[in-house]
Amino acid sequence: MAILCVLTGHFLGTDFIKEDRLGVDIFFVLSGMLMAQLLFEKRINLKTFYLRRFSRIYPTLFVFVACMFLGASIVGWEFSGFEVLTNLTFLRTYIPTNPHIWEGFVPVKNLWSLNVEEHAYVIMSLMTLFLVALRGIRLALLSIGVLSVLISIYYNATQDYQQTYFLLRTESAIAFVALSASYRLIQHEKNLRVNPWIPLITLAAATLCYLEQIPFWISFVFPPFLLAFTVNHLQDLPPVFKRLLSLKILRLFGLWSYSIYLWQQPIFEYKWTIPGPDFAIPLFLAIATGVLSFTFFESPSRIAINDWWARRVQRKTAAAGML
Repeated sequence: MAILCVLTGHFLGTDFIKEDRLGVDIFFVLSGMLMAQLLFEKRINLKTFYLRRFSRIYPTLFVFVACMFLGASIVGWEFSGFEVLTNLTFLRTYIPTNPHIWEGFVPVKNLWSLNVEEHAYVIMSLMTLFLVALRGIRLALLSIGVLSVLISIYYNATQDYQQTYFLLRTESAIAFVALSASYRLIQHEKNLRVNPWIPLITLAAATLCYLEQIPFWISFVFPPFLLAFTVNHLQDLPPVFKRLLSLKILRLFGLWSYSIYLWQQPIFEYKWTIPGPDFAIPLFLAIATGVLSFTFFESPSRIAINDWWARRVQRKTAAAGML
């Protein structure tokens, strides 16, 4: 659903709702829920956690960044090596400040969301080293989420959005991840269940917050709470909607989502160079490129790295058993 919102906003966009922002924010809350399950419920080994995140994110990211900046060099667009470095180290939303990540010709503007996610991974993984009780973790995550919303309100009141792009910064966007993770722990511990229609109501309410006619500040104050609640209660949906979300095509788009999200960006930014309407060739190219990336690079590289790690762990375990 999240990647479909992004594609809709970029290639089928309407003038009355910010579909792409809604899609990215859904990515964030889904990520927060997943990280809470892995780090705080299952207490996955941090080495394994980071290796799985690396195998999922980095190989495809490296190829994408290399292709974008190599292409920029071929056509003569100016950029610095520092920009390449900060894109590869998840610091680009902060440095360099000139040009900003959303400025310039190189189509890597979508990497801001990866910066937020990776920063959230680091923060949440560090919490496992210092906090043991789930109650303390829930409170810490809730505090981070609420503070993040307050920071966004402050930025909106004091800064020029078009100059600072404050919503791209981790201290603003992490609200979606942290609040979803916090609520996941509450929902899991207390086994909370709700009326099947309530998640649909909260999803509809969150969607309304992204309407163009709605005051801008509403889109970052209420959706973190509404979307966090929604994704953590997907199992409570009416059966017909659960069957809809289980459709094979939707599961495939979820599988392909990371590669599609990366590779759709250059096509989106330069779709004006492609003949025909946006929903025709550009949309097809965005999806096809992402599917090819997943099939021939993302999935094989991830499997290879994870298999290597599994063999390494097995060898260490076997060696320890012989002592």
